[in-house]
Formats: sequence, structure tokens, C-alpha cells
Amino acid sequence: MSNIGKTSIRPDTLYFAYGSNMSEERIHARCPDVSFFSIAELPNHRLEFPRVSKGLNCGVAGVTPDLNDSVFGVLYKVTEDDLITLDRFEGVKVGAYFRKQIDVLLPDGNQVEATIYQSNPMPETKLPSEEYLGHLIQGAQEHNLPQEYIDRLKSFPTL
Repeated sequence: MSNIGKTSIRPDTLYFAYGSNMSEERIHARCPDVSFFSIAELPNHRLEFPRVSKGLNCGVAGVTPDLNDSVFGVLYKVTEDDLITLDRFEGVKVGAYFRKQIDVLLPDGNQVEATIYQSNPMPETKLPSEEYLGHLIQGAQEHNLPQEYIDRLKSFPTL
């Protein structure tokens, strides 16, 4: 991929939150010093709930390739220490999620590279709880994600 149209932010300094960490309350409870950078879109992916969280006993967010969909989220500036903290919350050590670099689109159309937590899907899935999905909706509303996307989040069935 070409660097034309990309910003000069180092890839390891941006984290694309698409799940409950979109909520300012949730992300700052985990990593108090992160700062908002922008909203962003992950094209050609869809939001799903491919894992069951043992702690929450509900389905938790993941993204999967889908040429006909997009996932919106929040870009935060993070440090390596923040990512290590997030690794713990996202269950990286136990194989629930893994970090990878992806390109996301900023509202102005430019691309930036960001860290995302990609889920390892489970054969058993479960619906998100109302409380968990509420974190996604709250974060989407706080950051003024597209209303159509917020409406889609609100339409997911819950436990």
C-alpha cells in the first residue's frame, strides 16, 4: 500500500477501538492517559460478537472481513504501556484477541495505520448483554459516529 494520503503518525501510537473501549469511561478506566485522536472507519469489515467473555458471560465484539460493510470506531493515541494494559483486558495472553496493524479511514478520507485487537472466534457464540452493548452505543454517541451506524448498534439483539 502506498504512503500517499497517509498521515505521519507512527503506527504504534494509534489504537482503533470498535468495541466497548470506544466509551471514554471504559477506556480511561483501563488507560487513564490515552487521548482521543479521531473517529475512523474500517472498510470491508463487519462488527460481530464472535467470542464469549467468561467474565461478562456474554458475547463480545470482533470484526470480520466483509466487502459490503464497514465498522466505525475511535482512534486513541496510546503508549506501548497502554497497549500492554489493553493486552491484559483483551485476553491476549490466553488467545482471546491478538494485536495487528490495519489501515483505517479518517473522516477526511486519509488513511492511517492503527493497532486493532482482532478476536479469535469461538465455535460457541453468545449475544452481547444489554450493558456491554450499551458501552458500544455510548462510545459511538460520545464521538458522534454516523447515526446510521449508531442505529445499527442499537438494533443488535441482546441477552
